[in-house]
Amino acid sequence: MRYSAMLRGRESMALEPLARRALRNWARPLVIALSLLGVASGAVAAGNRLVTAMVHRRSVRVMVDGQVHASLSTRARTVAEALAEAGVTLGPEDQVQPTPEQPLADKAENVVRVRRARPWRVEADGAVREGLSAATGVTEVLQAFGVTLDEDDRVQVQPRPDGGFTARVIRVREEVVTETEEIPFETLRRPSDQLEVGQVREVRAGVPGLLERKVRLVYENGELVAREVIGEAVVREPVDRILAYGTVGTVARGGQVYRYRKVLEMRATAYAPGDGNTPGQYTATGVLARKGVAAVDPRVIPLGTRLYVDGYGPAIAADTGGAVKGNRIDLAFDTPEEARAFGVRTVKVYILE
Repeated sequence: MRYSAMLRGRESMALEPLARRALRNWARPLVIALSLLGVASGAVAAGNRLVTAMVHRRSVRVMVDGQVHASLSTRARTVAEALAEAGVTLGPEDQVQPTPEQPLADKAENVVRVRRARPWRVEADGAVREGLSAATGVTEVLQAFGVTLDEDDRVQVQPRPDGGFTARVIRVREEVVTETEEIPFETLRRPSDQLEVGQVREVRAGVPGLLERKVRLVYENGELVAREVIGEAVVREPVDRILAYGTVGTVARGGQVYRYRKVLEMRATAYAPGDGNTPGQYTATGVLARKGVAAVDPRVIPLGTRLYVDGYGPAIAADTGGAVKGNRIDLAFDTPEEARAFGVRTVKVYILE
């Protein structure tokens, strides 16, 4: 009776597989020994029941969302029965591995993994999808809602107070476009002795150049978010515009109009052949010294230049003089009296065409 009581006391213990095998190994010989010694048949029957119960207990560990929920030594035959014994109720979208109908192993430890489905809100392509999913990855969740991702797409996931998540799909699209831009031309101004002062004439029309640019554009959900220039080249150089402006003026003197290209303000003196200051009848260029001949500094007014001198009249630069330097001019007269009457004065000298 002492052995029978000990066995009944151990019947309620949760034994590991190794302990169960050890107990089975010594319990069966004990039952046989009791039978041979004539121990009461009730004790033998109880021992048999104890051994039978020990042999059919199974070890089960239940994991819920990666955490140990319960460890059982159970007579349950299937995963579903073990979950029920562990107090785990499955929702319609919860995932269980192995499946609920799967039989439990007798000798090995059974690990049952339960993943609870969470509420998800998926925003993609202008539509909103809501539901439960126990998928472990965002891509799997989206696939469960019928949403696929392209290579460049992005997903923003935010947790919600109810334990669920909101996933916002950002469709990313890139394209490379070619843009053209005009290169402005410059306007050049050039003097022209063919035009009067104040006149302007276009010598050559300007033509803008052309710049070609490669640009990468990035769109997110149809909205332009980035722009990057990845290359550019000048496909046509600009052609400058050329304007000619007049440098020739006109002056009316004595009923006659003279065209000039320059006006100088000069210090004028006068001379005449035979006045004692003129060495001879001929000028430095070999022409006869007379009214209408002017001595100049060739560095200022080239010899041979036609002139009009206010207070004197038309002249030609045909002579030089030792005292005629820089902005000075010496005017020839026919008589010494005319030369003395002119004297020394400041005059405007028009350089004629």
